[in-house]
Amino acid sequence: MPDVKYVSSYTHPYGMNYVKVEAVSLVTGLNGTGSDPPPTPQRALLLDEMKRREVANPNEILASPSTSMVLVRAFLRPGIQVGDKFDVEVRTPSGSETTSLRNGWLLSTRLSEMAVLDQQVHEGHVLGMAEGAVLVDPTADPKKDQVLATRGRILSGGVATKARPLGLVINQQHQSVRISQDIAHSINKRFFTFVDGRKQGVATPKTAEFIDVVLHPRYHDNIGR
Repeated sequence: MPDVKYVSSYTHPYGMNYVKVEAVSLVTGLNGTGSDPPPTPQRALLLDEMKRREVANPNEILASPSTSMVLVRAFLRPGIQVGDKFDVEVRTPSGSETTSLRNGWLLSTRLSEMAVLDQQVHEGHVLGMAEGAVLVDPTADPKKDQVLATRGRILSGGVATKARPLGLVINQQHQSVRISQDIAHSINKRFFTFVDGRKQGVATPKTAEFIDVVLHPRYHDNIGR
């Protein structure tokens, strides 16, 4: 029996992790359950965003009981493409006096990777946008369970603005231009797509250690496969 060599013996996948994206934003349309957020780095970040969008009287809007500052979070799945939808989580920050987000509407929000350094919030590249009606657990009673009442989800409320690349990283002991090309050729003999009516392989050898892999439409909802 011939010695069969598998792609998995030479490479390991790249881009199979979930990426967390976040933002500080504003929920409107609340029935008097909102609050004026305290002076925090998150409030400063939201004010900067409102000024960037040329919102008039931003401090007055934040002070309205019909609005609430919120923290927005989502997880971008592996291989997500531009225009793909994803769910979004919304919650009030600690110290907020907002009692409920029910019936709220999240304004258009830019989502990016975020980090707090030296008590300042730093943002990465924008990877998605989010907006929509906030769904709160219908059993949540603001008087008995304020935590549950101040958390919600926006189903399919996020839209990816940048595709997440997938690929294969060639193991260090096998790295070479020839092996990179051979692996890509083997993959393309089995998997291909059509671009402008022309047949095209899904794998492109970029360097001696990395092969770019285009997501085949058949596996759009089954990245693990």
